[in-house]
Amino acid sequence: DGTAVICMREPSQKATANGGWLHRIGDSPPPMKRAALPREPEPPARDWIEYHERTTRLVRKLPFLAQRLGVNVEALHAMNVGFIEDIEAWTFPMRDGFGCQVGEHLRFVNGEKRCITGSKLGLFMSVCAARHGPPAGADKPVLVCEGASDTAYLIGLGHVAIGRPSNISDPQAVRVFLERTGPPIMHDVYIVADRDDGEAAARNTARGVSKLVGALRMTQAVRRLYVIRPPANKDVRSWRPSVSRLLGVMRSANPLK
Repeated sequence: DGTAVICMREPSQKATANGGWLHRIGDSPPPMKRAALPREPEPPARDWIEYHERTTRLVRKLPFLAQRLGVNVEALHAMNVGFIEDIEAWTFPMRDGFGCQVGEHLRFVNGEKRCITGSKLGLFMSVCAARHGPPAGADKPVLVCEGASDTAYLIGLGHVAIGRPSNISDPQAVRVFLERTGPPIMHDVYIVADRDDGEAAARNTARGVSKLVGALRMTQAVRRLYVIRPPANKDVRSWRPSVSRLLGVMRSANPLK
């Protein structure tokens, strides 16, 4: 009656006895099947160790940076800090909780801070801490601070210190770092919080500290947890405590757990 046709190639919901398919005239044609496009392969992860060694050879620039920051030049060497002459910037390796380098933090001569393209935010720490994790002895505390320069200052005082890239960064890398020695070794951990000016900055710092405390309460790698702050200064580097002064503040702190 002219209202339907049989097609031997295009399938429909109704098959016919002769091996074809019935199509009502006026029906919308079935949607065309699209060939799946091949996914682009993930770009290979940058070999950050090779990149760092290839680009940061001018360690003679470190004394100038140490003087500018007020830190021990040996601490900068311990963190494997370098200098890229082409862009006039010092380089600070950033690492995950396992100590693997995941990015490169830049500090330019003019004071500007950036990250190399492709970097992931990570922790600042010494090469020794990256390789071996936290100290095996329970009598050696771990200090968790904020920023590369505070980390360098605390390392220069002889402490095991790791620095978060910001006060609101993910705390899980710190937890992973502390758990590398595994039970039954437990650590006394001191969170060295900044004393920020301004309501908004202080609120962000308090939120970040609270988030970090919550994460570290969940791990068995922490024996006692403390939060300390510079008595009057913004951060450790501006405070510039002596070994005895810092130990005094640490000993007077009350544990959170």
